[in-house]
Amino acid sequence: MSAASSVFDRLSVSRARLGGRLEVGRGRGVALWSNVVDRVRYENTGHHTISLYLSGGEESRRVDRGSVRGWPGALIVMPRGSTSDWAIGGAFDFVHLYLDDAQLRHFAVATLDRDPSGLALAELTFATDPVLAGGMRRLARSCRLGDVFAAEQEIVEVCHGLLTASVHGGRPAAPIRGGLSPAVARRVIERMRASLDRPPSLDELAAE
Repeated sequence: MSAASSVFDRLSVSRARLGGRLEVGRGRGVALWSNVVDRVRYENTGHHTISLYLSGGEESRRVDRGSVRGWPGALIVMPRGSTSDWAIGGAFDFVHLYLDDAQLRHFAVATLDRDPSGLALAELTFATDPVLAGGMRRLARSCRLGDVFAAEQEIVEVCHGLLTASVHGGRPAAPIRGGLSPAVARRVIERMRASLDRPPSLDELAAE
């Protein structure tokens, strides 16, 4: 998977099982994983990795951070270049979003009007953020369905939340600039998907 670097590669040679993957393009990829009993160490990761525990995880521990334990809905952010050590003691399912650093910086400029030189993701281990968690769950669903269109929009929402979430030390959420809001974009995509036999006109999409 080109969008993943050492995180995907390391899991591929561990006991984790790949349940699905989706290439979205431009250095972005999604993967669904499950694991039971394992020990996984990531070193000098090449991409930003956002992870959400979909089910289980109470016996998943980060041993290099005091053996803190996870839970269903726990959010993890592993920035590019980070290192972490994990011990798995029970069955759980999780979704990964892999982001190229250049693409995230481009998003910060084009969408949030941020200076990319000041972008630095903080590491998160087992955080709670309903907005990000909701986006990651929808992204997992898009991966299961192989729906690149929907995944593209969910990644926009996750990136927006990632750079504005208070749990991550981001600035207060601001309207997305330059283009459609996530909710409107989803409606337009659904309209186009439901009308493949007769694609809607630009006027109809504008009305939507």
